[in-house]
Amino acid sequence: MPENISSNTQTEMALLGVMMLYSETIDLAVKNNLQADYFYSSINRLVYEAIFDIWSKQRPVSIITVGNRLKETVPENEYSRLCVLMENCIDSNPVKAHTEYYVKELKKTHDKINLDMVLEGSKEMLTDGEEVTSIVSTTISQLENIASDKTVSESFIETISKITKGFKSAGRGDGVYIPSRFIPIQRKTAGKRKGKITIYAARPGTGKTTLMVNEAKHDLDNGYKVGIISLEMDRGEILSLMACDEAALNLHKLNSGQATDEEVKKFRSSAMSFESKPLWIDDRTLNIHQIISWIRNTHRKNQLDIVYIDYIQLIKSSAKPQRKDMRK
Repeated sequence: MPENISSNTQTEMALLGVMMLYSETIDLAVKNNLQADYFYSSINRLVYEAIFDIWSKQRPVSIITVGNRLKETVPENEYSRLCVLMENCIDSNPVKAHTEYYVKELKKTHDKINLDMVLEGSKEMLTDGEEVTSIVSTTISQLENIASDKTVSESFIETISKITKGFKSAGRGDGVYIPSRFIPIQRKTAGKRKGKITIYAARPGTGKTTLMVNEAKHDLDNGYKVGIISLEMDRGEILSLMACDEAALNLHKLNSGQATDEEVKKFRSSAMSFESKPLWIDDRTLNIHQIISWIRNTHRKNQLDIVYIDYIQLIKSSAKPQRKDMRK
């Protein structure tokens, strides 16, 4: 653990104690997204994992059932230490009403440790000579993951209500999904659903990029805000395909020099019309963290409706492999 960050051992023990004394508090802890990683102490983590395993199987949780579960999974010399720990957890006078506070305190310490690890990792990448843009995008992506608040989860009733509401909205056709330009694709996918990923796959040379551009232009024509990350074609090629589709021109004829002056003028006029449309294109070679950062930043500024990526097999991994857990 970093020297400037202190562990929450007493809080960890209090939380374990309250869950073994009052099993109904486990529901509250889980609802607040308690994770095994929140326990800095590896021995405390073992106890929590045993508690969670018993609870998830809808069996009674107590110091006895947890002890029996641990006896089945850990060596005998380790088991005696765990028994002493569990007794200490019970003797720590945990307060039932403080369950949510205990979870938040553990998460706070966990986030501080992860933050320190991310910053140390950024310094290492800088020392190793990584490009600044790659370091920044990787660090921002990791920091946003730490900062995102996932402590409150919805109930089953809320989830089911949301799903059924979506079904009803789809029946009315009031914007639950972004429709495809092509009817056969629309029938297969039921449209491009918000918050979901749709993958178009086919053999090389079958026109996947052209299909993507056609879909993106269709979205623009219907008032949607579109982002495109192209790892294969450059910005000019994408705009050329869109402009030719808009003006009913033959791109091969233009590229081969067979087009008339009037056709070239018509192409320019069509291409210029995209300047005022809600379209954002990035044709750089990006790694996964840079892609996530670009999408988040562009959406934050412009409220994108959909993002196309061409194509996912060309996406590079992060600049450096993920750092190992520094905890002992």
